[in-house]
Order: sequence, then C-alpha cells, then structure tokens
Amino acid sequence: MNVMERRRKGLGLQARMTISYLGVTVVIALLLELLVCIIAYLVLTRSPLLNDVILNTAKQTAQVYAFKAASQLVGTTLDPRSTFQPGQPSSLALPTSQMGFPTLIPTPLIPRW
Repeated sequence: MNVMERRRKGLGLQARMTISYLGVTVVIALLLELLVCIIAYLVLTRSPLLNDVILNTAKQTAQVYAFKAASQLVGTTLDPRSTFQPGQPSSLALPTSQMGFPTLIPTPLIPRW
C-alpha cells in the first residue's frame, strides 16, 4: 500500500477504537461528576440533620448574646446604652479573632424536650 491508498481509507481501526474509548471515558466521567453534584445538592438542601445543626448553632449564638446582655442588666432592665457596635463600653458584640470572625464562647446547649 502506498501513501495515497492509506489516505483514502481514512483512520485505521486502532485509531478509531482509541478515539471511541476516549469519548466514552469522558462522557462517563462527566456523568459521574453530575451524579455526585446532584447527590451533594440533595444532601445539603434536604437533610434534616443540616436543619438541626443550623438550629442548634442559632440557639447557642442567641444564648451567648442573652448571657452577655444579662451581665449588663441594671436592676431588672437592660442598659439603654447597650449596642452591638464593637469597642463600645456597653457593647453586646462578641469579641472578634484576628481573622475578623467572632470568638467562639463555649456555652451549654439547651436540651430539647
């Protein structure tokens, strides 16, 4: 066979099989990635466990602010100068870390009854 005859024939069987193998591999990898993304989305958006975590975190944060406010009571009322602005003498704002995030203050969780 000379060069002209090979060109007329097109790609050989081995080249066509390689291209087919690569195409199927890419399609399977994309489908698997889509499946993983869908599962992660469903777990993150529909999981009742996530709602419990958010609810417990919100309760704990509210407790921290309530304890902080209770420490600034004047008699039975809250100090009218209380503010959430950091750095103020009667601030209810949580202390921040060097990264700018509130410092975590461990508090007991309220048990669910």
